[in-house]
Amino acid sequence: MYPTKIHVAAEQNSGGLTLVNTSNKSIYAQVRVFEWKQQDGEDQLVSTRSIIASPPMLKLDPEVQQLVRIVRNGEPPSSTESSYRIIVDEVPVETDTAGNTQSTLQFRLRYSIPVFLAPPKQIPVQPVLNTQLVESSGTRFVRISNEGNGHALITDLTWSQSDEPISIAAGLAGYVLPEQQQQWQLPDNIDLVKGGEFMARINGELVERILISIAATD
Repeated sequence: MYPTKIHVAAEQNSGGLTLVNTSNKSIYAQVRVFEWKQQDGEDQLVSTRSIIASPPMLKLDPEVQQLVRIVRNGEPPSSTESSYRIIVDEVPVETDTAGNTQSTLQFRLRYSIPVFLAPPKQIPVQPVLNTQLVESSGTRFVRISNEGNGHALITDLTWSQSDEPISIAAGLAGYVLPEQQQQWQLPDNIDLVKGGEFMARINGELVERILISIAATD
C-alpha cells in the first residue's frame, strides 16, 4: 500500500492510494473516510462526506494492484490544513457449498492513512510548535502544542543531556494537528536538575531540532 500519507493541494480535487495484493489468493477490502480531529490529546474519527474514496469496496486478485481515488467533495480549506484518515480493512470472505462468496462481519488487517487537504498555495502551511513541561498527579509530561496551520509529525522524541540521550518516544511518536496538542510521559530516569534539551525530528527532517532547553538548577 502506498503512499503512507496523502496530500491534496488546493489546485487538485483528488489524490490516490494504491493497494497491492502480494499474496497468492484474492482479498476483499473496504475503504472508509473519516474527518480526523484531536481533543485532549486523543484522536477522534468522525464520519464525513468532505472527501470520498472511490471505489469504497474492492476485490484484489493475486499480484494485482488497484488505485483508490481520494476525491475532495467541495472547496479547499481557506487558511488551515484539513485532516482526515483513510481506514482500509481487509474483509474476510467465505465460500458456501455452491461456490458463492459471502462477506463476514470480522476484519483481518486494518490500515490507517493520513490525508491532508491544503489551502491555496499562496497561504504558507507550517506547524508552529510550543513545548512545555507539565505535571499532573505527580507525573511529568512534555507537551507539544501546535499553533500553526499545518500538521507536525513528531519522530524520535528524546531528552538529550550531555552525551547520554534518553528516548521518550522512539520512531513515530505521533501527529500534532493544527491548533491541537499532544503530550508524552517522561521516563523516571530523566534528571531535569542537571539541565538538557528535548529534541525531535519534525515532518521527516533529517536533523533533530531542539524543542525546548532546560537550564541546570544545581
